[in-house]
Amino acid sequence: CASFAVHLIGSKRFDERGQRTVKSIGRETNCGIRVNSNHREINHPLAPIVITVDAFTRKSALRDLTYARLKLQELLLDYIGNDGSRGRLIYEVALSCWGGHRPKSSTCNAVSARDPFDGDRWGNKFMTILALPYHSSGGRKVYHDAKLLTAHALARIRNEAKSYIKLVGDEFRVPVKFCEPYVFVVASSLKDIDKAAEIVREVIDKHVQLCSCKLSW
Repeated sequence: CASFAVHLIGSKRFDERGQRTVKSIGRETNCGIRVNSNHREINHPLAPIVITVDAFTRKSALRDLTYARLKLQELLLDYIGNDGSRGRLIYEVALSCWGGHRPKSSTCNAVSARDPFDGDRWGNKFMTILALPYHSSGGRKVYHDAKLLTAHALARIRNEAKSYIKLVGDEFRVPVKFCEPYVFVVASSLKDIDKAAEIVREVIDKHVQLCSCKLSW
């Protein structure tokens, strides 16, 4: 398959096929888009990159920037495929831009976006992500469910916050190779997502206090 650099920036062969790239998205959305990275590492799965987007027209800036964000999100999702990191990708892309999708009053930095794990069936939801605890064993990190999958914890999240969670990571049968494992939290309202995140933090904090593990970020 194409390297990450070619997927983002394109090549002569890709351009001839009409492959969507950062450059073509810039033309579609009337925005200037720059990709900044360490070129020696850009094809490493976890290499950090910064994508900067500037609207050319002030009058339509909000619309153009929103369109560019969604198109760049599609481009990145196309590269990672069904990897479990797609939830975190959508969350962090949305979090990186101000707009109505990012309510300032949220206590858990929630954003409004489509849930990639439900097949986009129900439109936009409020979502956030939280770190999972882990311990080191044989030079690798072993992540804990922190008792989040117990019937009691799931019932609290479902009944008190009308929300659902997904633990993403190899240990939880949702393989992930482009980021560290995490908790994906989803709700239909801002009030519910903030409450759900509060419950998840509470359960994780209690587990960490009784265990030798630590949070991944």
